Amino acid sequence: MTVSLLTSLFLALTWTPTLSQYLVRRKDTSPTGSTSKGPDMAALLAAEEAHLSGFFGRIVNFYSRAMQAVCGGRGY
Repeated sequence: MTVSLLTSLFLALTWTPTLSQYLVRRKDTSPTGSTSKGPDMAALLAAEEAHLSGFFGRIVNFYSRAMQAVCGGRGY
């Protein structure tokens, strides 16, 4: 049972983000992608990252370093 749980955890941490990149694509309606009147994505990302602190922030940082090591820093 322990092996099953650890295997499930490993697959959830590796396959889920990878498959979501391939299966969930943002639909871009404008030809250039930067002329939309929606919110600035860089500003939204910066605001979201500012709230990552404490225990959850450490988990996110660990996960991003682990995925960069697994993917070889290819920027997936």
